[in-house]
Amino acid sequence: MSLYLPQIQALQPALNEPTKRYVLNWEQGTGKTPAAITLMQAFGVQSVLVVCPSMVKRSWQDQLDTWWPGHPGVDAISTHDEALLAKAPIQIVSYGLVQDVWATDWYLIIIDEIHFVKAPGSVRSLAVRELVKANPKAYILALTGTLMPNDIGDVWNPLDMLWPDRFGSHWKFRHRYQNSYEKVINAQTGESRTQFEGLNPLHADELKMRLSAISTRVTREDVAEYLPPFDIKLLRMSTDPVASGAQDVGEIERGLELAAHAKLGQVVDWVVDTQETTSHVCALAYHQAVAREMFERLTARLPLKKIIYVDGTVPIPQRINALEAAKSAPDAIVVAALKSVGIGIDLTWLTQAIFAELYWSPGVMEQVLLRFSRLSGKLPSAVYFSLVPGSIDEVIAVRLADKFRAINPTTAKPGEVGGRFENLLDISDAEWLAGLTKAAAQLQEEDYLE
Repeated sequence: MSLYLPQIQALQPALNEPTKRYVLNWEQGTGKTPAAITLMQAFGVQSVLVVCPSMVKRSWQDQLDTWWPGHPGVDAISTHDEALLAKAPIQIVSYGLVQDVWATDWYLIIIDEIHFVKAPGSVRSLAVRELVKANPKAYILALTGTLMPNDIGDVWNPLDMLWPDRFGSHWKFRHRYQNSYEKVINAQTGESRTQFEGLNPLHADELKMRLSAISTRVTREDVAEYLPPFDIKLLRMSTDPVASGAQDVGEIERGLELAAHAKLGQVVDWVVDTQETTSHVCALAYHQAVAREMFERLTARLPLKKIIYVDGTVPIPQRINALEAAKSAPDAIVVAALKSVGIGIDLTWLTQAIFAELYWSPGVMEQVLLRFSRLSGKLPSAVYFSLVPGSIDEVIAVRLADKFRAINPTTAKPGEVGGRFENLLDISDAEWLAGLTKAAAQLQEEDYLE
């Protein structure tokens, strides 16, 4: 197998990068892993460390077998003891075990899904930073389809790991490239803190130029002729008013679940109707309680149908095996919590899907959405977003659209999904404030987001 011409052209800067550090900021489903394996072969394997989420380790092994038949030996490290004993030229380790990898003479380090280390003080971020620091001569290749998963400021820590101090301090970076305002955090004392949001238009072109100098980009548009047809649609559902009195963090979270539960009957009806004409259907929700209730309702409605349920509590091997069993079945329904299928899973065999809930983070939405449409897929697919007008669904929709508007201008070639979301979820101020108090609308999701 070989890469397509747009992918080959996008790899050239990485091959010629004099600083030996580069980011493949390729839109989801456009072949980052095969590209990285192609670079492995081009460099000649001496010692390669792949750092990735646990969910992706198996995918890396499968992709190596597909794109490099007869590749050198691979150790997929799952425990501390395995890390100490690993000797293979290619070693794959999850973020949780990076601190157990002691070697300091790696020729190539691949950091997959580098947006996982967006938080400067997290354990995984500190471990990866030490790994990079301990291997100053290594070629380092970072992979991501969502370089800024939720906010412009998310990109600072990954960049500072690879190029220390090149982009200034975290505060200076955000102050230059984002809009800022003072948020009062104690009404009695008047204490406030600086909040950053969006993209500062005065320096947007500068940030785009700086990012383009250290990263390469492939979008779905670049490889459109090789992708099966894909569509994204919005379903507005009529229900009784919900979440109208949300004032604080706890009530906002309850409002999210209330909006999902209010439309759940209609979502289940959609799945029941769709499965009559489509062999493999998927229903997704953010809250596990909502996903679980969908599963129970569908099981009651379709007792003879193969229906599988996965969420973050299902161990990864069991999760993958369940999805493989559903894929192999003549027909099946998959019910899943969003984050349990957002990384390292191919869902292109599910040709129809519906989101019972939206989620605040563009990165999470994009990661899950493009599980259904990838270069590895062969079937046309369509994804539907359910939305209750006048509910907190509309707050999330507006936030998502605003965030994509901020993120898209930072790349020379914005991704297809960002543009589609901007238009799909564009709701007027009058519409999205309907049914919500002003206090609820002004709450910032970082106050209660995980």
